[in-house]
Amino acid sequence: IDVVALPRISEIDKPLSIPADNVSADQFRSYVELTHVETDNDLPKRVKIPTPQVLKSIEPKDYKVIIGVAGTRKWTDKKTFHRVICTFIQRFTNQPILFISATTTTGAGKMIIDWCAKYGFPCLEVSPNWDMFGKSAAYKRNDAVAENITHLLAFFDGYSSGTQDIIDKSILIDVPCK
Repeated sequence: IDVVALPRISEIDKPLSIPADNVSADQFRSYVELTHVETDNDLPKRVKIPTPQVLKSIEPKDYKVIIGVAGTRKWTDKKTFHRVICTFIQRFTNQPILFISATTTTGAGKMIIDWCAKYGFPCLEVSPNWDMFGKSAAYKRNDAVAENITHLLAFFDGYSSGTQDIIDKSILIDVPCK
């Protein structure tokens, strides 16, 4: 899992949840710290603008690389967001990529939807079914997203319970770590 903009564990005054009894706090910290971006300075100043993708299907079965993008609704740094996405996808040269995100009007979810439209990448938007699942709808949606992704980019502020949930679920089902 690639966790972006996560504060150092020691700096978080609200404890992070540990995904399961069989995953120790140290194992969880190692997942998080492997891919932590401390500041904007940890990213390259210039990034290669991606070439628009030919494959436009939004069917996960058509892709080997499926990147889930999640994050707090308060995330507003478009410049860093763009640099993170462009830097991350460079590792998948000549492989079609599908992005998956929650349907939102703000934050990282909205930014990836707009980014995909601008740069010619497919993005599957997944909405929670509030009528069927009530208050647990967003968490059920996170289950579906985690089960279909190969990577997760989480723009996490250390507090968002929804973002923490998708991180926890992705770790539990061994979404590959960097």
